[in-house]
This record gives sequence, structure tokens and C-alpha cells, in this order.
Amino acid sequence: MRRIIFLSVTGVLNTNRTTESFYNERGTKSKGVDNRNIETLAYIAKHTGYPEIVIVDDWTDAEATEYLERKLAEYNLEVSDYIYERGKIREDTISKYLNRNIQEEYRYVIFDYEHPCLHYTHYPLRGHYIQTDRYPSVLLGDLEGGLISNTQIRKSIELLTGSKLKALFAVIARVFNKRRKK
Repeated sequence: MRRIIFLSVTGVLNTNRTTESFYNERGTKSKGVDNRNIETLAYIAKHTGYPEIVIVDDWTDAEATEYLERKLAEYNLEVSDYIYERGKIREDTISKYLNRNIQEEYRYVIFDYEHPCLHYTHYPLRGHYIQTDRYPSVLLGDLEGGLISNTQIRKSIELLTGSKLKALFAVIARVFNKRRKK
């Protein structure tokens, strides 16, 4: 069974607090990604058989793709495709990708910071959507933002494996290991 992570880098692997940067094709500084969010993505990948990663936002210029692929490779992750279409709703782009490229049985998850009403209005995709927070909120107790919560991890593992139990055990192990490290 094929497993796919549709990933919007902006707001998932970085937030408004991201300090790392790189130079884009225009020679100007662009916001990079946070290692802790890539670690979380790698944790999800490890517990789901290392699914394909398909980028759905505009990280498509040569410098951005080189930077992103290098950062992901540090965690044994790689991008299998870039499917961003300027001016298109992501839901349509993802649906088209699934219809054209996937012939066998598959499971997938979509990580994006955009509000689901903007890009994911139809149930088949919306049921696979996990919204992250590009703008961490001290008032809501979210000091980090991005792809970080145990709820996001549990739901993504469940969507990619079809097993609530496996997802629950993966989150429990993660919490236990974090506490042991302290």
C-alpha cells in the first residue's frame, strides 16, 4: 500500500518564529525550516513506513528545493514530488495528483497551515487534513507552532496506517521518551 504525505512547508516546517534562513533564486533571504518540526515529520515517517513526501506549496525554485531536500536528508527523508500550481486551490491539485498517479491502494495525510475552508472544502480530502499553526500563540499555550502536537502526530499516523492503536502507542512512546530525556 502506498502512503503519501502532502506537505505545505510554510507553516508546517516553519513558523513566524523560525530563525534559520537561506538565499533564494533572487538572492534575497527566505525563511528556512525548524529542525524540531522536521524531527516530528521524521518521527511520523518512521512510524508509518517512510511514506512519499509531496510538496504542495511554492517551495519550487532551485535554491528552495535544494535547501529543503538537504534539510530533510539530515533526517533520512526525501521529497518524491513537487505539485504546486500557482493560482490553483490545493485540493484540486492534490485530487488531480491522486487521480493521475495512484493506481494501487493508498493512504495519505495533508499537512497545511491554511484554514481548511480556503483549500479543502470537500470531505474526501478534508478528512485527511491536519492544520498546523504558523503563528504560535502564547495566550493559547502554543509557544512553538508548526507540526508539533501529539494530536497531530496521532491523527497523521492513524491516517497513514489505518490503526488507532499503533498511533496511540507511537504518541505514548514519544511522550515517554521526551520525559526520560529531561
